[in-house]
Amino acid sequence: MLATLDASVSGDTITVNGITHSLLGLVELVENELLLPDFIVAATDDSVTLLLPYWGEASEAVRFPVPIIDPPDGPLALPS
Repeated sequence: MLATLDASVSGDTITVNGITHSLLGLVELVENELLLPDFIVAATDDSVTLLLPYWGEASEAVRFPVPIIDPPDGPLALPS
């Protein structure tokens, strides 16, 4: 499990902790249970679910984050 998660989006890619991943084809990877990065837990045609690392003392915002809908290109404002 990652200790932190730093993410940004640019078009059809997401960069997490400095590593860029294509968002194209994620649905097929999830449906076929192929190897995904450990922070991507679900994907549909229009959404990706990321697993935020946290521990027992985490805030409610981290444990139950609100969806980030249609984010602009750039850094994602993840709860902390």
